[in-house]
Amino acid sequence: MNLKEKRQAALKSATELIDGAKAGGRDLTDQEYRQVEASVAEIKGLDAEIARISGQKSYVQAIADLAGPQGGETDGAHYLDLGSKAHATSLANAMKGTRPDGTKALVPNGSVVVGTPIIDSTPVALGRPLRSFLQAIPAVERPAAYSYLAQSVRTENAAVVSSGNVKPVSVLSLVKKPGKLSVIATLSEPIDKFVLEDAQALDTWIGAELSQAILTALEAQVLNGDGTGDNLTGLANTSGIQLFTSAAGNTDKLVELRKALTKLETAGEVPVQFILNPNDWEALTIKRNASGEFDTGNAIDAEKRTAWGIPVALSNSLAANTYYLLGEDAAVIGRDKGVVTEWGVPGDLFTRNQVQARTEGRFNLEVRRPSAVLKGTFVTV
Repeated sequence: MNLKEKRQAALKSATELIDGAKAGGRDLTDQEYRQVEASVAEIKGLDAEIARISGQKSYVQAIADLAGPQGGETDGAHYLDLGSKAHATSLANAMKGTRPDGTKALVPNGSVVVGTPIIDSTPVALGRPLRSFLQAIPAVERPAAYSYLAQSVRTENAAVVSSGNVKPVSVLSLVKKPGKLSVIATLSEPIDKFVLEDAQALDTWIGAELSQAILTALEAQVLNGDGTGDNLTGLANTSGIQLFTSAAGNTDKLVELRKALTKLETAGEVPVQFILNPNDWEALTIKRNASGEFDTGNAIDAEKRTAWGIPVALSNSLAANTYYLLGEDAAVIGRDKGVVTEWGVPGDLFTRNQVQARTEGRFNLEVRRPSAVLKGTFVTV
């Protein structure tokens, strides 16, 4: 029985005694009076305890609220879904207005904020190939400026300890790093207004020119951003990541990926995805044996796009013969609440009956565990 149930029971007991006396047209007996008095005292005590616990919860919530601007995040993992058809459709629908005849068409000019497209689970969970490696990196909402914790040292020294002996110390050092969201934006080319009267054309315009452009730019920043100015600090320029270069003569890329997995696993990490250049993935999937037949065995699943059972994402922002292997909880993508799209007829576009749009969002990369990131390099000779 919880506190509120106990309070209700005590109140019910006292009420029944009082109602019984009233029904009998009499006063409470001495014993009944003492019972009612005890119930009242119990109720007051329970009220005080309930208030104390409620106050504790308020403090906990207050601390959680204070943590938000410093990098606090909600429970549950979410993943970016930029460039998806659903995102393009939601943007396009928000840009349409209703004509007097009931049909919908592009509003002449305006601004719309569509929530940053996220999903509750990655396509990997459904056995589908990743459209972007960003779909497998958790995304968390952040303020414009904040801080987060990153692991700098991990030395595990846990061991069996006899009674009375000093316990070994594991060095698990964290450093506080500043974070800020950077704007990634794009302008569309001017397009004839009447072309956009067609809903499919509008969806394509939004999806191909705007949403996809943001995705491509974010991928490039996450992989290669140099951290100068408003650029993100990408994986290539993050200190503390693991490096693996194939030895001269080891040109079998499939074997080298297996070695990279072993390197990450021996460091105590759990691999979750490869990131490859499309040309390197092609080389892996068309490998032939001496008879000229395709020969990758069970190491490659072209339909699900996996190598050694690990999902493979492709990116043109990654140079050929370079790849990444990411471990569990290696990084997160910081994001704001929404992607902003504005459109109108600037300059002489009005006289040309053309429309131009701008889409932008704010993002950051937080590498929380550099040791869970491996950058690999294939050799060709």
